[in-house]
Amino acid sequence: SVPQTILDAIELAEGLGERYIWVDSCCILQDSDLDKREFVSRMDIVYGLASVTIVNAAGNHADHGLPGVGPTRRYNSQKPFHAKDVLVVDTLDPGKFGTNGIDSYLEGTAWESRGWTLQEGLLSQRLLIFTAEQAYWEC
Repeated sequence: SVPQTILDAIELAEGLGERYIWVDSCCILQDSDLDKREFVSRMDIVYGLASVTIVNAAGNHADHGLPGVGPTRRYNSQKPFHAKDVLVVDTLDPGKFGTNGIDSYLEGTAWESRGWTLQEGLLSQRLLIFTAEQAYWEC
């Protein structure tokens, strides 16, 4: 079975008009040291050339899904709108979250605490980050 976060990422990519999606856990055999050695050293190319890196900072497991994607996982407090064929929500007021602004949304998330995801943040040209409160764009 395919985890909900991956299904949501496929739906999102399709809605954005993307034809392909790279999913680390599917594209790199997780139980193969050879596969990991081959691909991990080239992740700078994968992330650097990606149209967008989708980040699920809302959940701590693959079945959490992307908040705001799919008909049953909408944000409760925000009005959704369409960007191409994807339903998105309005942004929250960053001032509400203190002097750290939008970066404070990631504090304490599982995504922010993982070494593997550090390279996603550093090497990606564009991030579409989903938190429990909102989705936001970093370029």
